Amino acid sequence: MPYTRRPTWFSLPLALLIELQAWLWTHVRPMVEAFLTLPLWRRLGLWSFAWLSRRPPWQAMIVVSALFIAFEPPKILAYYWIARHHWISGGLLYSATKLLEAGLVAVIERACRPALRKVPMYRRIYIWIARARRWARNRSRPWRLRLRKWRRRMRRLARPSPH
Repeated sequence: MPYTRRPTWFSLPLALLIELQAWLWTHVRPMVEAFLTLPLWRRLGLWSFAWLSRRPPWQAMIVVSALFIAFEPPKILAYYWIARHHWISGGLLYSATKLLEAGLVAVIERACRPALRKVPMYRRIYIWIARARRWARNRSRPWRLRLRKWRRRMRRLARPSPH
């Protein structure tokens, strides 16, 4: 079966999950940036940015990897809570952890990017993620177009009548 004809029961939810994360980050990013402009975080951010930008490639890779690893225990706890039917607390913990992780990883990755690009494994992962996002965007395009048409139709129906 050709690659483009694989069943959507698996690929569409995966594509929508990747798209949802990208969409969420575009909407959460201004809040993270506003939070980072507070005086204490700004000083700490400038210091850490300067320190991280001077790291050699292998140290930068360790910092980014350690950050990903540090956020796994709270996510596992959130999964456990969800499995034990504590959906609200598990969902809130997972959401908070994911937002904090996305913000910190983005800031630290930006500071370490010049050093990280010298690491072949990082380059491969970066390219793979870019391809996955492109694939998800292409895969979810028909659904996004339908959603846009539906939203336009709902807006048209919600307008008050001219009489």
